[in-house]
Amino acid sequence: AAVSPDGRTLALLAQDRIDLWDVRTGRVTRTLSGVDAMQTPFDFTGRTLAAVDWDDGGVHAWDPRSGRSTLRIPEPDGGVDGLAASPDGRWLALCTGGHAVQLWDLTHRRKVSAPWVAKARAADCRDHALDFTPDSRTLTVVGDDGIHGWDPRTGRATPLAKADGLTQVWPGGDGTFLVGTGPHRLVVWRAARPWVPVLRR
Repeated sequence: AAVSPDGRTLALLAQDRIDLWDVRTGRVTRTLSGVDAMQTPFDFTGRTLAAVDWDDGGVHAWDPRSGRSTLRIPEPDGGVDGLAASPDGRWLALCTGGHAVQLWDLTHRRKVSAPWVAKARAADCRDHALDFTPDSRTLTVVGDDGIHGWDPRTGRATPLAKADGLTQVWPGGDGTFLVGTGPHRLVVWRAARPWVPVLRR
């Protein structure tokens, strides 16, 4: 399950569809069919809902406001173990086999081929191994040495938040903080000063 950023819509994976529920009325407002998305990577932002089809391994993306399909990607080599959609609806990032990252431009419906994308590798391919900041200006990826970030428009790298043992990244609600988690640790940084952790546990 996933909740929209405004808290008004609940997306539930069903047998062969995704149901969008209005949490105030308790009614299904839209059904996205044609995907068996049970127990697979799943993301829901205000402008994009993305899921991996359990049957064929392909990635589906929709505009949840209209229900329109915005992209369908055949299964990448090694499959998809994690994905993240940008809040502005422009980007879709995939964590694929071998911990490689793919970036797709949803506006132009094409895969982004750039040198910096090839450098983006996750320490462990899973949900939240990569994520976008709330302003959609940075794709964050958890690597072996910490959290790396890139501007998807320019490829410019952002300062590294150093820490080992992390497997997931969680940008704070308004982008002020960056949270890294792993099996045995949690680290919090201010996004503007990622070289100085404010909390380690």
